[in-house]
Amino acid sequence: MKRNNLLLRLAAMIAFVAYPSANMHGADSSYGTIEGRVFNARSGEYMEKARVTAEGTGIEVLTDSTGFYRLTAVPVGSLRVKAFFTGFDPLTETVGVIGGGVAQRDFKFGDPRRDGVVKLEEFVVGVSREMDGAAIAINEQRFAPNITHVVSAGEFGIRPRQLNLWVNSGSGNCPSV
Repeated sequence: MKRNNLLLRLAAMIAFVAYPSANMHGADSSYGTIEGRVFNARSGEYMEKARVTAEGTGIEVLTDSTGFYRLTAVPVGSLRVKAFFTGFDPLTETVGVIGGGVAQRDFKFGDPRRDGVVKLEEFVVGVSREMDGAAIAINEQRFAPNITHVVSAGEFGIRPRQLNLWVNSGSGNCPSV
């Protein structure tokens, strides 16, 4: 009987040491997670490098290439979450966070219902890939943790196909690290 009790205690101690994150964070219900995606209704694409912040907490992230973001270790309760991208007005939503849970909140920039509808006569729209690259470069430089200089390849008049050839042909001349 004592031997079984000793084995049970030993197994419990090993489990506690082997999985410390489950013991520290799993039982802590004073924090939760907020996640979602940031969408540009004007272009119909998800937005990369949009800044999403939980106001009053100092927690902020940038969206990935699919527009996805995740704010972790967010305090439980009602919280204001703000999304920002250069060229758009910031969007702010109130999110209810449940301890140990995941709250879902998506943001949509350029939404006509929010921004108001402007009716114009018929016109032709041309898309400039260079401007999209410039906007991403400006946004990335604006929120970089260090001083960085980000320039879109389009600023040099280089098209993506030319850039690929240029980078591949010039890489032999670069010193390795």
